[in-house]
Amino acid sequence: MRAGGSPSSLEAAYVLRDKVPAGTWDIIGDGLLLGNGVTKMRVRFEVRTRAAAAVDDSADQVLVGVENVFVRDAANPLYAVPFQTQAQGVASDFEAGDKLVLRMTALTNDSDSGGMYIPNADGVYRLGRIPRIQLPPSP
Repeated sequence: MRAGGSPSSLEAAYVLRDKVPAGTWDIIGDGLLLGNGVTKMRVRFEVRTRAAAAVDDSADQVLVGVENVFVRDAANPLYAVPFQTQAQGVASDFEAGDKLVLRMTALTNDSDSGGMYIPNADGVYRLGRIPRIQLPPSP
């Protein structure tokens, strides 16, 4: 995905089976930066809930969101840049069939022009981990 380009975001959705509690989320978002002269890129990671019948994201509830500025390693430019963090999120109720959505968005501020972020970065071949979230524990 490209900062300011198309597409500027990617999503992965999962069907919910239980309530999502408030608490600490673990977020992993390793990725590869590409582009001529690109050394840095800002990416926002959000976890949202979306109604099963939703036709767009206008009524999504954002449970947690974090941003990271990825800085490409000049000595290993084709290796993944690691990112892992924890963040506090809010609780959400749901109805059967609603979705939990992980959205990654490339942002233009703090990003080099023409930069691209590729989640996972070709996995173990480029030392990247699959982007994922760990929900807070149920009370």
